[in-house]
Amino acid sequence: MKFEMMFEALILVCASVELKDCMVVEDTRGPYATVELCMNRTTEMSAALLAFDEDQFIMGARCEPVEDPERQFSAT
Repeated sequence: MKFEMMFEALILVCASVELKDCMVVEDTRGPYATVELCMNRTTEMSAALLAFDEDQFIMGARCEPVEDPERQFSAT
């Protein structure tokens, strides 16, 4: 069986630019078949978080390879 690499979208959100009170936000829709699709999702996630609370700082975004292709992300 051939394993296709999948990617999980993650963004780092902080309450200040000094990297205080930060958290990693995981996507609940993925994983994605390509890095490009995954990065598009990080952009969408970032915009949604800033629309919800414009006082947050998006400090970074990345796409991590998913080791288990059957992995489902929780909505919690």
